[in-house]
Amino acid sequence: MADRDVKERVVKAHQMGMKRYILVHGALRWGVSTALIYRILLTLTTEGLSLGKLARGFFSINTLYALVIFSIVGLMWGLFMWKWIEREVIKYNQKGKKKKK
Repeated sequence: MADRDVKERVVKAHQMGMKRYILVHGALRWGVSTALIYRILLTLTTEGLSLGKLARGFFSINTLYALVIFSIVGLMWGLFMWKWIEREVIKYNQKGKKKKK
């Protein structure tokens, strides 16, 4: 990806605001998707390739636990990424000021 594309994505993410970014990109996008992939892969490796067993393993209390745990970790991931985004925005703003002078 070109540097310009990265800058646009970082600025767009920053415009979302911290709370929304952490919730959407951390808990929902990363946390939920990772939990679902984890449960599917775990069920496939422990129960084998059976649609019935996959459904029973996927729709279990363990999936709910995985959703909660991975969402909490996703919040931490989102916060970590937000701090990185803030540093990048500051860096882009400083570069923009230097070019104007």
